[in-house]
Amino acid sequence: MPSQLPVIRQDVAVALAAARAKGWTADAFRQLTELADALARLSADIAEARGWLTAQLIDSGQCGSYADAASYLGISKTRAT
Repeated sequence: MPSQLPVIRQDVAVALAAARAKGWTADAFRQLTELADALARLSADIAEARGWLTAQLIDSGQCGSYADAASYLGISKTRAT
């Protein structure tokens, strides 16, 4: 999955260049808003997946608690819950 990050970054760069070339018109603003909305949805999907994976660590017995999972993942207990 991380191998797709350069593609996403390139898409963002192209969208920004297109917006700048259009002189920041209302259409360019709309396109950037659509891009921001798509990235926000992607971020929410990733957060949900990370939560599921953390719960799997506990449900599978690999970690005994959210505190254990947080320590294992190198994140705060708050972030793990």
